[in-house]
Amino acid sequence: MWRDWNYKSLCFDPYKGELDWGKQAVVFGPSMKEQEQGLSEVAIPREFSRFRRVISSVKPENKYAIYWDEISDTGGRDPKNAGLVTAARHNSNAVFLLGHSYATMLPRMRGSLSHLILGPVMEEDAKEWSRVMLDKAVMQATELKQYEFLFKRKHHPAKILRYSLTEIKAGVNPFL
Repeated sequence: MWRDWNYKSLCFDPYKGELDWGKQAVVFGPSMKEQEQGLSEVAIPREFSRFRRVISSVKPENKYAIYWDEISDTGGRDPKNAGLVTAARHNSNAVFLLGHSYATMLPRMRGSLSHLILGPVMEEDAKEWSRVMLDKAVMQATELKQYEFLFKRKHHPAKILRYSLTEIKAGVNPFL
């Protein structure tokens, strides 16, 4: 998003430090020192609160992409966070919710999605995503191989994307 559209990033990452989000990113999450000292349980809620406050002040003209990593473990099923996804979608240019299964977020959050990128998923998850995205072609996600992804934009055909590990490390943009 930075390379192709010059969008800065606001990222919540409970394992801050495991990924390099890039120089354009403001990353919220426990510091490496807090993680090493076992203080993540206190630091994660503090950092998530900071992330929420910043998202509420961002405007589309600021050109931010928002990334919520590990939604599975950090409040994706918490009703208090349902409005956060809607606010992020309205206040920024792109929102990415990174989770491990269909059930990691509430129905209201899933209903706000306009785009979906799936790696290989189980049939139950593919069925549910198919329903949310209004396209039976999402079922193809059950047949994906390593480095293959299904990209679906609501009201547009699903497509299978194939990348090499080298391409992924260099940074790919399925929106192009």
